[in-house]
Amino acid sequence: MEGQMVKGLSIEDIPGLTLLYDEPASRHTTLQVGGPMDLLVIPKSKQALVKLVRRLREVGVKPLVIGAGTNLLVRDGGIRGVVVKVGEELGGVTWGSEGVTVGAGEPLIDLSRQAVERGMSGLEYACGIPGTIGGALYMNAGAYGWSVADVVSEVELLSYSGRVQRVDPRLLKFGYRSSVLGDKGIALSCRMSLLAGDSKLLKRLVDEVLAVRREKMPLDYPSAGSFFKNPSKELPAGRLLEEAGCKGMRVGKAEISEKHANFIVNTGGASSADILNLMELAQEKVRRLFGMKLEPEVCIVGEEEVKDGK
Repeated sequence: MEGQMVKGLSIEDIPGLTLLYDEPASRHTTLQVGGPMDLLVIPKSKQALVKLVRRLREVGVKPLVIGAGTNLLVRDGGIRGVVVKVGEELGGVTWGSEGVTVGAGEPLIDLSRQAVERGMSGLEYACGIPGTIGGALYMNAGAYGWSVADVVSEVELLSYSGRVQRVDPRLLKFGYRSSVLGDKGIALSCRMSLLAGDSKLLKRLVDEVLAVRREKMPLDYPSAGSFFKNPSKELPAGRLLEEAGCKGMRVGKAEISEKHANFIVNTGGASSADILNLMELAQEKVRRLFGMKLEPEVCIVGEEEVKDGK
């Protein structure tokens, strides 16, 4: 293994794995920033992922798991150790009369679109949420008062010991943009309970939701979506940031969008440090005006120092 990154670890013999050494995280996050990952592993099948996790356990390695990188900020120093990407290779959709079973790598937007086409209600508010099913479970993704937890009825979970089991979603303790999935293991798939609906009405609702997103959100620049959690329904982070005068603030090539104050966008060539410094400036302005600290919704991982001068 290149650089003997983890002592005693050998996974090249496991079929169905793509191994990428010193792979820039910027290629795997929607913010398009982030330093090198020591080893990025992309399983091409569920079986390959299970074998990988069991092999990692033998040497005491717990991987960092990512999906489409839509809610992720990797620091400029990159990530030490093993990163596992659950991508579209681990997707797949099986429809039933009362819902759907879907692989963790399936894009949430694609699943929402399929549900609407089939006249199945319960995912229409997910039509504009990027990312994978696994990432949506991890973050309990949601919009407009809806969240993934509202429809999930069962989760197929791979523990870090290598055990595969189907669990009640209550085990994951879904909260506002949170769960304990990362502590329990890796989602392989889940079952969602949906209701029969009118496809035409659902399509009309989806069109309205997407129109609002296009009007209010800066979709022309790389971002991670809403950057901060809303302190409450009555106090959305975007409103607090706007009233604190944060719109248009810049650090380097990172900017708080003029279109929506809860979006930090990469205007071209931003670094993670740019984004983090801008985040802190915005937090301080809100704290001074409102006496509260905004908490990031985006997951922030990795090292501050650049590895080996890279």
